[in-house]
Amino acid sequence: MDQGLPAVPGPKLYPFKDGGGPLEIKFVQYIGEGLHAYTWTVLINGKLYALKVFNFYERYTIRKRWKVKVSKEEEVAYFDPFNCECRAYGRIREKRLEQYIAKCYGYIMLARNDFEPLWKNPKLWEEYLGYREEHKGRPFPALVKEYIETDPDRYPVLPGRFIYNVRPTNRFFRDAKDAKHLIRGLKQIQKSGILIRDINDGNVFPVNGHLIDFSQAWTVPHPVLVKEKMENDKIVDVFDGGYLDAHPVDRLIDKWNHEHDPRLRIWDRCLPNHDYCDEIRHRNDRMNGKLGAKWKFSRKTCGWYIRPELYRWKDDDEL
Repeated sequence: MDQGLPAVPGPKLYPFKDGGGPLEIKFVQYIGEGLHAYTWTVLINGKLYALKVFNFYERYTIRKRWKVKVSKEEEVAYFDPFNCECRAYGRIREKRLEQYIAKCYGYIMLARNDFEPLWKNPKLWEEYLGYREEHKGRPFPALVKEYIETDPDRYPVLPGRFIYNVRPTNRFFRDAKDAKHLIRGLKQIQKSGILIRDINDGNVFPVNGHLIDFSQAWTVPHPVLVKEKMENDKIVDVFDGGYLDAHPVDRLIDKWNHEHDPRLRIWDRCLPNHDYCDEIRHRNDRMNGKLGAKWKFSRKTCGWYIRPELYRWKDDDEL
């Protein structure tokens, strides 16, 4: 039986297959990079995909303020970017929500000689992938994802190293329909127990508002979202309601509106527009909750009531 990763309770991602035979991988073009990985377009047995290869840098150190009770193995399983993506994509596939994302078809483990000709200079292995003496013999974890082509004239490839992270702010939406699709997708993904935690103009692809990166996502069950794993027996309040996912979506919409003709304005939002509310309601009344709980703003009552941490993940195991 194929091994699903990571080996902890909850959703898992399984190895990529193409007919059950060996995989012939040909690197075609370098696409770009982020904090945790490098991405190429590749041909696997003649079919075009996007291949995301993760580096060996450990950027998932648990902050002390979380005070979460986990072993070193659990820390890697729940916080390592590759494992974060595996768990998120596993849940998304379970819940059939792939219409909101760039699809992931599974993981593969690459040997160094699979793409060594790309970087012949040994220094590049250390600088870019964090590959050092202690990593010799370890495979490179990678995800096989859907390659989504865009119009090169409207969305040209940008120069520089951090291509995804410097995309101009007018490229994550084509129109209001894309924004609606992103909001709808965020709601469904959060309802399935996933906090994305990294929504920005580099994580939203300019085709229907698709999300493309889950390397920092927390998927229920997750130690930070389970009271029994917290030393103070309390879930981190700031994540209640998924506010930190909803707020960046509204910021993307604000950027779009700022840089486009008013006739193209996007009116949809995740959270209540408090500037607009202040114009039609007395601010003090709203802040005091006199107009109803949905108008009262705080970290816990911010107009976004989806609670990913309350998702009943065990029900999936019983199906």
